[in-house]
Amino acid sequence: MDMKIILMDEKLPFDHFVNFNPQNEKIPDVLLDVEIDTGEVSIGVESPDGSTPYSEWCGMTRRFPLHVIPTPEGANHILKDDGVLNAVQDLLNNSKIIQDGSGNCRGTIEDADECAVQKALEDADQKWENVVMWDAKIWFLHDPEEIYDDYCFESNDDESIVKELKEAYHGDGIHPERNYLHDVEGYVAHVREVVKEIRYPFRGVSIDVTIARGNLHLGQWEHENGENMSDEEVNIAIDTYLESVEKRIIESFPSAEVSFSQQPYEGADKILVDLGDEYWVGGMSDNDIKVFIESIMRDIDL
Repeated sequence: MDMKIILMDEKLPFDHFVNFNPQNEKIPDVLLDVEIDTGEVSIGVESPDGSTPYSEWCGMTRRFPLHVIPTPEGANHILKDDGVLNAVQDLLNNSKIIQDGSGNCRGTIEDADECAVQKALEDADQKWENVVMWDAKIWFLHDPEEIYDDYCFESNDDESIVKELKEAYHGDGIHPERNYLHDVEGYVAHVREVVKEIRYPFRGVSIDVTIARGNLHLGQWEHENGENMSDEEVNIAIDTYLESVEKRIIESFPSAEVSFSQQPYEGADKILVDLGDEYWVGGMSDNDIKVFIESIMRDIDL
C-alpha cells in the first residue's frame, strides 16, 4: 500500500502541538499516526484524558510517540525523513487487515516493523525544530527588580506585562529548540509580590494619619516663609506643603488613610503623637517627616 503523507501548515504557531494543562502531571505525547487501511501518515497529539481511540484499539491506527514536541515545520521534516518513510512503508507493506468472529476489522503489523519505525523516529526527531517546555519562574534568571522596572510594573497591569514578556521570549531559543514558557501569569504575579516586599514592606499595613492643619499658624508661617505673604497666599502655601507631606506618607505606606483636621492638637507642632493606630502630625520639616515615617516603622516592627 502506498503512503499518503499529510503535511502540516507551517504557518501554524510554533507551539501548535503543545497541549499543556498545568493541572495534569503529564504533557500529552505528540504521535506519528499510521493508518493501516488507508496508508495515511500524519502527526497528532495524544488525547488529553489518555483515552484510546477505537481505531487504535482495533489496530487500524498505529501510533508512535515522538521523543520531542515538534514545531509544525519540525513535524514536516519528520514526515519527509527518508529513514522514517522507508520504515513506515515497510510496515504498511507487511501489515494485514483481518476480520474477527464478529465481523470487525482489525489491523496487524510485524513486531520488527514496529521497532524499525520507533528507531527511525529516534534518529530523526532529534534533528529538527522542536519545543522545549519551561516553567517561566525557572527560565527567567533575571533579577525580579530588573524585570519589574524594565516592564513598568508600576504603570502596567499584569495582563499587558504577560503579553509583552511572551512577545519577547516565548518561542525564543537556539535552533533546533524553541522555548515554550508556561505560567508566565504566575511568574508576573511572583515578581510583583517579591518586589513589593523588597520596596514596600509596609504596603499592606493600614494606618490612620491625621494632619493637624490647625497647628500651622499663619503668623509662624509668614515669619518662616516670607513676611509679605497675604493670608490667602499663606493658606495656599500651607495646603501645598500638606499635600507634599501626604504624598511622602503614602509613598511609604500606600494603605495609609490620611485626613486633615482644622483643630490644633496639643504637642503636635513638631513631634509625632501616637494614638494607638492613629498618628497626628503638625508642622514638620523634611527631616521631621523622615523621623515621623521611621517612628511608624519602629512601632510596626514592635
